[in-house]
Amino acid sequence: MTRSLPLLACSLLTSLVFVKGATPAPTFHKDVEPILQNRCQGCHRPGEAAPMTFMNYKEVRPWAKAIRGALLTGKMPPWQADPHYGKFVNDLSLAKGEKETLLAWVNAGAPEGKLADAPKPKVWNEGWRIPQPDVVFEMPEEFSVPASGVINYQYIPVATHFTEDKWVEMLEVRPSDPSVVHHAIVVTDVGNGFRGEEYLAGYAPGMSPQIWKPGQARLIKANSTLVFQMHYTTNGKASRDRTKIGMIFA
Repeated sequence: MTRSLPLLACSLLTSLVFVKGATPAPTFHKDVEPILQNRCQGCHRPGEAAPMTFMNYKEVRPWAKAIRGALLTGKMPPWQADPHYGKFVNDLSLAKGEKETLLAWVNAGAPEGKLADAPKPKVWNEGWRIPQPDVVFEMPEEFSVPASGVINYQYIPVATHFTEDKWVEMLEVRPSDPSVVHHAIVVTDVGNGFRGEEYLAGYAPGMSPQIWKPGQARLIKANSTLVFQMHYTTNGKASRDRTKIGMIFA
């Protein structure tokens, strides 16, 4: 018994050293909040597609376990492209280490940490994820979405009245009620205004605005008509939507 005491003491000392030198658990303000600002708040903020907002600790804390589940199943961030088949500039995936940080935070009990460690709040453009558009086109009237049932695809033409060709470098499609818009596609048509000919921009929950690199732009020809292809889904509550598209000229 006497001979085993030094080994026991050594073992305890080793354990104490290990605990003392262990990496501290991530905290919300220092480690998690910057990730949410860059990766999540585009949708998880007031007026956007996500059903809950992640603007501060009080809003995020109740969803900690749900966040872990969404990360482990790959449901969030909403990006299903297979990384083995190309690299995409609008990739919504988390950067290396971010997923691990979020999971470690949840597993540690979602500690808040020090408010002094919080990053500056990210400034978002009111109503847009792009700068204030040069021009906005919207559906001519609201579309009524019933509480239940299946709704056929809607094709809604909107004339641009452009008297000359236009080059655009940023585009964003925004529903007025994203809770009932499964997706929206806007195409240009220089013909009869229906069944458009060329894809211009689109919307789906989690989708980023269309922003081209400096020196790049999309051409919209004079007298073009925009056709809004709308896919509405019911959610148990009657609603009305009037989707719009904002453009910034090159």
